[in-house]
Amino acid sequence: MFKYFPAFSEKPKLESSLILLIGYSSYLLAESYHFSGIMSLFSCGLVMSHYTMQNLSDESKKGTVLIFDSFGYIAETFVFIYLGMTIISFDFSTVRYLFSILMIFGVAIARMFAVFVPPAIVYVCCRREVSLTLKEMKIIWYSGLVRGAIAFALGWLVSSPRE
Repeated sequence: MFKYFPAFSEKPKLESSLILLIGYSSYLLAESYHFSGIMSLFSCGLVMSHYTMQNLSDESKKGTVLIFDSFGYIAETFVFIYLGMTIISFDFSTVRYLFSILMIFGVAIARMFAVFVPPAIVYVCCRREVSLTLKEMKIIWYSGLVRGAIAFALGWLVSSPRE
């Protein structure tokens, strides 16, 4: 659409607004048919990053990236606020601390194996140079914090049989 209507490039606000509306409409369409809205947004983002971003004006590209980065930062902040408020209101009398500590170490070790072992296997089996440096693999290993908070927030929405 942006490629065939050059009038859009004269109005960067319109281009950025349309990108937001296309993403939101894909989410609404998926939810209205009881499909996964997250997978719809993921697919829409893949298609739009390949086709749409190349046809935007430079000003719209900068604005769109800024908008999505800002929305992502705000959403991440709300998830961590929600996580903090939940921890404050949590009843710690039922927690088994030894189990919790062992699980934290178990998850860290499992993540370490999931990040460091596959590149080592590729290097040994295929005799190919691994494109990730050790520093990048450490960053990938440590970056599970945000995913964990989002998984916590989504898991909290699932109703348990005790309710």
